[in-house]
Amino acid sequence: LGDIKIEEANGEQDPRSIFVGHGIITDLKVLDLQQLSTSAPDIDQDPNTKKLKDLASKYLNATIQQGHHSSIIDARSSLALFLLLKEEL
Repeated sequence: LGDIKIEEANGEQDPRSIFVGHGIITDLKVLDLQQLSTSAPDIDQDPNTKKLKDLASKYLNATIQQGHHSSIIDARSSLALFLLLKEEL
């Protein structure tokens, strides 16, 4: 997690922390950070656009995950979606 500040010195989650990602709940479990308070807003009510690939196409007019996954492109796409739609969340 590099320079991202997750916890204050007293061990409490910084209330200003925002975790952005697709499937972020699973990511936090893998990192053994499931104790962090999270909410996972559903940015799209259409059950056919739950995949990051489909969300990127619909909202960003971007084609991703063609033949292989790039964690860098996936992360950038997740952040771009968040920045685009954060006012709606």
